[in-house]
Amino acid sequence: FEVNTVAPILIVNKFHDLLKKAASKRGSAQVANISSTAGSLEHAVRNEAPMPISIYSMSKAALNMLTRKLSLEWREDTIRATSFCPGWVKTDMGTDRAMLTLEESTVPLTKLILSLKEENNGRYYSYNGDDIPW
Repeated sequence: FEVNTVAPILIVNKFHDLLKKAASKRGSAQVANISSTAGSLEHAVRNEAPMPISIYSMSKAALNMLTRKLSLEWREDTIRATSFCPGWVKTDMGTDRAMLTLEESTVPLTKLILSLKEENNGRYYSYNGDDIPW
């Protein structure tokens, strides 16, 4: 919970002034939170959560709430906030059974983040650009 929720809260709050400064120079700034479909409340309600790890799912749901609240509260500062799921990636956590290599996840995810516009503020996306329900 500390890594997935508390740390992002502390980091974005420490960086708020820098993000405002960047937004004033460039027209906008972006907070990109790495979440998971495990944090989707709609998936949990429909019993479609991809993994049965309650604490992990709760921490990602809280991160998604942070994203949504920042997207509204920092809109005046032209700071956008968006959540992203990188997919099931072959990492220490994802194991070798995962579906995606690091490159298969991060290349489209990076392109997606770099292409974001105002209408993407407060949204929740998969690495490939698909909408994920909150």
